[in-house]
Amino acid sequence: MAIHISKGSYRAKKVTLAADTWTNKLLGPLKSEIPVVTTMQEQVTYFKPSDPERYDPKSFPTGYYGFPTYGEPTIKAGRGVQRNVMHPDHHTFVPSQEQPKKLTRFMDSIIPGHGPELRTVTCQYTITPDRQFIIGPLAKYPDVILALGNGHAFKFVPAIGRVVAELAIDGKTTDDISKFPMSSPTGSRKL
Repeated sequence: MAIHISKGSYRAKKVTLAADTWTNKLLGPLKSEIPVVTTMQEQVTYFKPSDPERYDPKSFPTGYYGFPTYGEPTIKAGRGVQRNVMHPDHHTFVPSQEQPKKLTRFMDSIIPGHGPELRTVTCQYTITPDRQFIIGPLAKYPDVILALGNGHAFKFVPAIGRVVAELAIDGKTTDDISKFPMSSPTGSRKL
């Protein structure tokens, strides 16, 4: 298999494609795509709490969405899946002015003393309809192993990386990846 990039060409027996929002663009030359992938511009807002110790990691129970103070006296909060659909090549990095207002109202009711908004940042978030990962070899090109993270893969990098390495080296994995199929969650054709 040959891979051509601006700095030259490379040959490999197996290729892992873990390009998240750019997956379909890179699958284009293979005449393959994942028709159910949506890319959105999401954002999080950082607040300066009046009592930072109250938001220290040891004060937070597990199982809730949100981020306690790590390395700076802030609270990082966001609203899951804001549905701001975008094209991956047109990420503006410009936060919505309305989302922090909604988030502040929510924080007022749930976390009083969250303090003022310090900054809001954006990121790209790529999801499938069932919000599952897509992991495995392409049906038409079994030497191409796809790992699509579905917007939250960073937390799972050790596990996903091990699975992808096993697929590349051994051709199989010790984990059950049937819930992360190469066919779309809507039942479309295999890639």
